[in-house]
Amino acid sequence: MLEGRARDRICGISAVAYALLMAGGWAAWAGQGLPALNGPATEISAWFVEHQDACRIAAIMGSLSLFPLTWFLVCLYGILRKAEGGTGAVSLVFLGSGLVTVVFDMMFCQFLLTAAFRPGETLPAVTQALNDLYLGPGVAALSMYMAMFVAIALVVLRSEVLPAALGYGALAVAGTQLLFVPTSFVHDGIFDISKGMLGVYVPFGSHIVWILVAGVVVLQRARVRRAQVLPATAGRA
Repeated sequence: MLEGRARDRICGISAVAYALLMAGGWAAWAGQGLPALNGPATEISAWFVEHQDACRIAAIMGSLSLFPLTWFLVCLYGILRKAEGGTGAVSLVFLGSGLVTVVFDMMFCQFLLTAAFRPGETLPAVTQALNDLYLGPGVAALSMYMAMFVAIALVVLRSEVLPAALGYGALAVAGTQLLFVPTSFVHDGIFDISKGMLGVYVPFGSHIVWILVAGVVVLQRARVRRAQVLPATAGRA
């Protein structure tokens, strides 16, 4: 059912939709001036009271982004699987690890939504714990993101089904996931998992940028295929 141009179009549109929704949700949350992770529970609770609507919007946008993300993963799997040939083991690693990352994304959206559900009535220590649970899945999921993007790189660089730049970019994204490791040991500074440049913006933001670029490339591929089909169709007429 989903082959050729139709699959490429759905893959590309889904990638762009995911990137825009996830980035928009992230901006809605991070744009409020985040509290210090090592601050007192009362400070974090007060922040959620003040910005609870923005957090709810961020969580909802993040949750909505998982719909196009799932379509993107499945469609890209089809592209990679066909290019890989054989048993398709590497492509299957991509799909399996990719779907696990969807679960982790769903987890942090749920924890953020719960933290912002009624922060004025929930004990500050509970709100702080929910905030920690919201931020934590990024660390736990790093190996799945690495497996996902290494698998992409292996297929792309060996088959050239997509530009080699995307393959090398996927390797770079996989490597940036290791930046999540220091976030387990520090609560502020450049490795702060809530607002640190190397704690969240580079490791988490890199995969969003890669998916956006890949979506644009796949959409362009669909347009090229359409341009090739139209003259052939006209010739038969």
